[in-house]
Amino acid sequence: MMRRSGPYLALLIAAVVAAAGEDQPRATGEPPSANDSARVRDDRTTASPPVPYQLDWVSINSGGVVGAAAGNLRFGASAAQHAAGLVASPTHTLGIGFWYGIATPCDCDCHADPKCDGVTNVFDVVLAVDVAFRSEPEIPDSNALCPRMTTDVDCDGVTKVYDVVHLVNVAFRGGNAATEFCNPCGP
Repeated sequence: MMRRSGPYLALLIAAVVAAAGEDQPRATGEPPSANDSARVRDDRTTASPPVPYQLDWVSINSGGVVGAAAGNLRFGASAAQHAAGLVASPTHTLGIGFWYGIATPCDCDCHADPKCDGVTNVFDVVLAVDVAFRSEPEIPDSNALCPRMTTDVDCDGVTKVYDVVHLVNVAFRGGNAATEFCNPCGP
């Protein structure tokens, strides 16, 4: 599938030119020439002269793929992507690269099921009690794309008594897993 990248590339270059080197004087210390039309002000509330800037380098990267799969393997890839992330100043923000803004894939196979046998039962409660009260280590999900531990069923980052109560409610009291357990991939 071909993507039309022309408009996006033009927008990216315009954004880089607008944000690059903000509030940075020329490296050479040369005064601005008649061709310098892009300027940034240090402080918009004072009468100080604009500070010129210059773009020292440009990187044009191609696209990528998220969520590619082959059997049990899943991956994301990009080509010619040496920099990605967020650049910010007090007045500008610029997301850089293919990976910026792409949600991290999340897939949890064993959340709220530390034994990972497909059912929340007494074995899961015992494992959660061991983590919460007996200083056993947290139990990671079998899927590396899961951001939560299997016994952290309320998604607060730690296994404690509340997590054990939620597991007991589902395992022994007929509690609804959808309301007792958090969405490990959610906000």
